[in-house]
Amino acid sequence: MRSDERVRRRNESKAKLAVALAPMYRGEVDAEVIIRDADRDDGYPQADAKFRALRISPWFKAELLKPWGDGISVWLGMEWVVVADGKARVVAREEPGEWIRVVGRIPYEVVSDVDPDGDVDYPMPQIFCHFDFSRAREPYSEIVAFRDHGDDHWFAMEGVRIEGRSRSSLWRRWRLHRQMEKYQREVEREHPQIPPTLPPSSTD
Repeated sequence: MRSDERVRRRNESKAKLAVALAPMYRGEVDAEVIIRDADRDDGYPQADAKFRALRISPWFKAELLKPWGDGISVWLGMEWVVVADGKARVVAREEPGEWIRVVGRIPYEVVSDVDPDGDVDYPMPQIFCHFDFSRAREPYSEIVAFRDHGDDHWFAMEGVRIEGRSRSSLWRRWRLHRQMEKYQREVEREHPQIPPTLPPSSTD
């Protein structure tokens, strides 16, 4: 993308999102959104029938956090880590460590559109993005560790790389996929006329 095209798209998306997400940033409504892959949108709202180890779901529910300079932020979960030498290394819970909040940053230029009202399945803002980053084809240009400085004030540890998260993230995604398969079987058995629409979640 040329620099002038990137600036134009960034400004357009920023203006759309500012209007659609303003009630969430003011704390007037729940800060939950649906993130959807604009290039893989035909399957929504059904869950992906296949478990794809190297690719995330084409849509998922996430908690919106405060925006950063060049885009929006969503909460991806918590990790128990040891922070040293510019790295936050994921370790077992029985080892000494601390909790960090893992946040994904989505730049404005990969946002193609936003539906502020959602639909009958998920009546919440739905943000359409191009999942262009990493091998997993994610919408996040970077994953940032946030540390709790007390009174639930979280601050970004800029430049700190999170190591070992891909392994734990893969386990969570596999477990969520199995949960969705079980849920689908139960719903289809009890209510065959209702399509199952359990949402994948970025923090499960």
